[in-house]
Amino acid sequence: MTDSFIIEDAVRDQAFLRLALCGPSGSGKTESLLRVAGGLQDAMAAMGRDLGPRPRKIGVLDTERKSASLYADLARPGFPVLKPFSTIKMEAPYSPARYIEAVRAFAVQGYRIIGVDQMTHAWSGLGGLLEKKANMIAKEGYNSFDAFEVITPEQNRFVDALLSFDAHLIVTMRAKTSWVMEKYTDKHNRERTRPKRVGMAPEQRAGTEYEFTSVLNLDVDGNVATVIKDRSGVFGPAGTVVGRLSEQHGLMLAQWLYEGREFAVAGINATPAEKLTALEATALSGFNLARSLPDLQVAYVQAIKDLRDLDVGDVSKDATNARLVAGKDARKLELAPAGARSPGPVGDVVTADQAIEIADYCIQQGVSRPALLAKFVVGALTALPAGAYHDAKDWIDAQSVIGENRAA
Repeated sequence: MTDSFIIEDAVRDQAFLRLALCGPSGSGKTESLLRVAGGLQDAMAAMGRDLGPRPRKIGVLDTERKSASLYADLARPGFPVLKPFSTIKMEAPYSPARYIEAVRAFAVQGYRIIGVDQMTHAWSGLGGLLEKKANMIAKEGYNSFDAFEVITPEQNRFVDALLSFDAHLIVTMRAKTSWVMEKYTDKHNRERTRPKRVGMAPEQRAGTEYEFTSVLNLDVDGNVATVIKDRSGVFGPAGTVVGRLSEQHGLMLAQWLYEGREFAVAGINATPAEKLTALEATALSGFNLARSLPDLQVAYVQAIKDLRDLDVGDVSKDATNARLVAGKDARKLELAPAGARSPGPVGDVVTADQAIEIADYCIQQGVSRPALLAKFVVGALTALPAGAYHDAKDWIDAQSVIGENRAA
């Protein structure tokens, strides 16, 4: 019997985050997890993504004797206060089955961002797989090779189950600690050496870390992150020194995870102008990613909705609205069939405000704007002759009465 294989064009779908942070004790794994999760939460909220029904949007499985709770409301100079989070405090035995049961509890309760701090105990902690292996050798007569044949599939099932939940997942792994001698220059400009603690391979089954989309190693000295592996492009190739992880890394990961568009985020204390600029940049990026007129229409409708919902006090949104219309129409001209791409007229044209009025009137009357543009042989409303302002509205009225050329 011959297998039937289907060849398909590769398309990058939206994805859930799968991030692993490795490092020795004191390297900042827990805080880094919470900061990346907080930035991801901010981005998801700004994008209108589903964050679940719970008031606290981040769930953390704490296997470190309630240490994660010590970071609640942590304020550090130069960093925002950490986002509120919920915890499940798990003690031994640290069996893979109990890990999955705990993560499932978060998923069932609707948490969309889940942290596992830390994953190492399922391998080398009390009740973990290495203890199971030791018991098999001591009590059941297995040799080391045969015992590994039993626990390796169980480890693989554990990782597969962990990565199968429909939620963003950030895990920490303890790294084996080693000491190296490093050179440094003291305050008297003399070269000296001193011991430095560094993290080596994660305390997990060899190769486990490579099941994740991105893997970073954290250093005790400044909690600096270095890339081990990264498929997102956010952190860079292996060996890249990222620096200390922050909420900004969560924002950048969200840009990659959701639709691949460039997502501009205004800070919490942003001015109205900065908020409008961020919204405009995000919307225009979405327009440029549209590959068809229907896709562009969806992106434009969402941008207008976002603009209307944006709280900027009494500051006018008219200029941003006009630029969104112009950007959308420019992209429409690029996507339109060749026959609809005739150049606009030479001379006076309608103003941006008049173009916005005509666009809104099309929506009100249920008339297709592409049909209007085709009628006047232009690719954008701002290319209408100045004298065609009233003619355009008359044509829209006529189409509305006749019931033809309705908007899709």
